[in-house]
Amino acid sequence: MIANIGYILLVLGVVCSALAALLCLLAVLKKERSFVLETRILSGITALALGAAFILILVLLVGGHFDYEIVYDHTSLQMNTLQKITAAWGNKNGSLLFWSLLLALTVAISAWGKWRGSKQAYFHEVMLLLNLFTLFFVALVTFQTNPFARLWQLANGDIVASLFAPAGALPFSPPDGQGLNPLLKHVGMVIHPPLLYLGFIMFFVPFAFAIVSLWRRDYSSTWLSSTRTWIILAWVFLTAGILLGCWWAYEILGWGGYWSWDPVEIAGLMPWLSGLALLHCLEVYTASERVRRWAYVQVIGTMLLIIFGIYLSRTGAVSSVHAYSQSNIGPPFMGFFIFLLLLSIGSLCARWRELKPQAPRQPFLTREGLTLTLQAGLTLLVLICLAGVTLPLTSRAVSGQATEPSQIFYEWNFAPVLIVIFVITALGFLPNKKNLRTLLVLIGFVLTVLVGILYGKLNVPALFGLWTVFFTLTALLLAAGYRLRRSTSGGGSWLARLASLLLHIGFALLALGVVGSRTLPDSSVVSLDVGQSTTVGKWQVSKGVSEVEAAADAQVLYAEQYTFQRAGGSALALHPQVLWYADTRSSVSSPAIHSDVAGDTYAAILEWDGNAAGETIVLLSYFPFMMWLWIGGILVMVGALGYLFAASPALKPLRADDLPQKS
Repeated sequence: MIANIGYILLVLGVVCSALAALLCLLAVLKKERSFVLETRILSGITALALGAAFILILVLLVGGHFDYEIVYDHTSLQMNTLQKITAAWGNKNGSLLFWSLLLALTVAISAWGKWRGSKQAYFHEVMLLLNLFTLFFVALVTFQTNPFARLWQLANGDIVASLFAPAGALPFSPPDGQGLNPLLKHVGMVIHPPLLYLGFIMFFVPFAFAIVSLWRRDYSSTWLSSTRTWIILAWVFLTAGILLGCWWAYEILGWGGYWSWDPVEIAGLMPWLSGLALLHCLEVYTASERVRRWAYVQVIGTMLLIIFGIYLSRTGAVSSVHAYSQSNIGPPFMGFFIFLLLLSIGSLCARWRELKPQAPRQPFLTREGLTLTLQAGLTLLVLICLAGVTLPLTSRAVSGQATEPSQIFYEWNFAPVLIVIFVITALGFLPNKKNLRTLLVLIGFVLTVLVGILYGKLNVPALFGLWTVFFTLTALLLAAGYRLRRSTSGGGSWLARLASLLLHIGFALLALGVVGSRTLPDSSVVSLDVGQSTTVGKWQVSKGVSEVEAAADAQVLYAEQYTFQRAGGSALALHPQVLWYADTRSSVSSPAIHSDVAGDTYAAILEWDGNAAGETIVLLSYFPFMMWLWIGGILVMVGALGYLFAASPALKPLRADDLPQKS
């Protein structure tokens, strides 16, 4: 019964989104403002239908209805309620339904929003595109990846999954399920996918507005100002999703890192980078004709990168710990990607000459000059990612063997571009005063040397990376201090400037965490007996006795104690574990981590022979400045939200005459 109701709800979503798109098309052809209420109602019904279908999926998962494929494959009696809810988007079919629901809600909110002034003329064309996008995803879920498929036993004893009963088949209801992947049984996985989905989906709205503005030959700021909130929130949600994914990898996977340049990780990073470039177009678009082309390129690129990323992760096109298995949705997704590519690139090419700037180029240290340089830098980073992530696909097509780019490829190509980006960011906030710049260069160098002395090492990547971070950070702190001294003027514009400074300071701190943990770590992979010790950087690490503790949702099979001792400091004990999950009959290494502002001590069991007093291979590490990565990421999001709710700012770089002069 639930399967039939769920199927009817999904079909209702298909019909309503198709009707809404059809009514909008008729209104566009008639060039009349008609069917507005009908479009809003149909968009709302689509969202309600998909919401009800998703609730039914949650009922099946939480209620343990193992006669449904999605429940049997991804839950078990040993899982708690929160883990069962997580299973809703922990599989391909459920995640696509959840994606479709969020998209339908976004379309409904947009339809029922305020359409006043110049924005009003965009209604039918924007809603036409948004409902067509919804129609594609809902139809895909309904007819190809339906999550309401049940298990049936054929006459020959085989078990198959089907929405409707095959001829001669009987319902099959197993007593328990296969359980969720243990790596997904973490609070980070409860929040990480929904935040990523929200970030991706919210970019659909500015994309639709941008395409319609090209159709209408309206190159004013209408499309960008109408979607300012969508752009900022989308980027904040995407930032939060990526940051949580890094935290999950660092806390759960047990390999000692938070970013591995995995293809699916890169697929999420690319729209984040292009979205960041689009953010920097928001307040410069009206004043600078040269930024207009970049704004269209970035919003179109973000949308195409999002769909391309979904194709990579949902079709099994690449090998990744984050990707789903091979499926039959590759051709439809590729067809949808080609449709969007032709629609967007065709529209932009048709209007490209009309977007040609007429005004002369502005000096480098102006909002336009810095924004254009930043656009080029971020676009170059996207192209580096795109080259790397498509290399396995192109090499397989050419030679029959997939070639995977190494981490060195990404890091060594990213590093010089990021240095330029951070330096121009600092220059954008610094007053145009040569002596001050020279002083900050020296301060950055001194702080870098002090870090090298403190941690006992300073290699070439650390030298350039730390100097860049400290130069940028001191420049931003100087600008922030100046803003605080002038806090009585500017009103909301002042608040927006401070929010922008906070966002950029967050970036600098995040970069400090990345540079410190990537260029100055001390790691050792060892196998020790009880009482033996080894050296990890300035730490003396000794192995203690094994300990076993009970856990609510997993049995600790094995645990060890490692004591980190630094000369003149107190001892620090870490207890890495090996956990056992009975439902999936698999074991998972659970690392032990201690964090402070100076760095993280980290211990993880990489291999265990399975005996109570057996041998283990353990990773012992110290990651300098690791905590600042998380602090910086939070400040970035807080700054972006503050910028959203502040009044429209005038983000001009500081000039020499802006600073108080000596008497």
